[in-house]
Amino acid sequence: MNWLECILIVAGISLDLFATMEIEGAKLGEIKKSTLLITSGLVTLLQLGFFFGGYAICYNVSQNAVFKNSTWLGQIIAFVIFILLAVRLLIKAVKQEFVDEKRCEITRSTYVRIIFVTSIYAIFAGCAAGFLSANVWILLTAIIVCSFLVVLSGLYTGYLMGFKGKTIFYSFGSAVLFMSAVFQILKMCGVVKA
Repeated sequence: MNWLECILIVAGISLDLFATMEIEGAKLGEIKKSTLLITSGLVTLLQLGFFFGGYAICYNVSQNAVFKNSTWLGQIIAFVIFILLAVRLLIKAVKQEFVDEKRCEITRSTYVRIIFVTSIYAIFAGCAAGFLSANVWILLTAIIVCSFLVVLSGLYTGYLMGFKGKTIFYSFGSAVLFMSAVFQILKMCGVVKA
């Protein structure tokens, strides 16, 4: 798996996190910098933990040939994961949900919910990357940079401009994950070299 594929995977799940944080930022009365930095750091650490947890499990399954044709099966599973994550983002993009933009503080339970939901998808993306034997260092760097910046920029974007961009970010994230899925199929068919 090359660096571009790694970046596409991380970008896809990061755009989901960005849109979620944009919605939460639209609700904030004020942004406390210390809380924002702690939240960004915590989200980044949890994203890393969940992503590489999924990566380690699926990488070991793939490398130890637990199943016949485990490499091929891993590629198919990665393709399905990318499609499911992309469809989920597409549904979130077109779904008309009411967001109360009243200015208030984000509670700990809200942060926990956001982190929990995005971390579930990080596990699945990590599994896909593990099955594809992605470069750990590229993924590590991309997740640290993207997660931290996405939380900061998402909250500030929502705070300053509201949540109107959520549809665009969910749609773009979906498109990126669909591109990852198509790229996997092209590699499996031999159209694109690995």
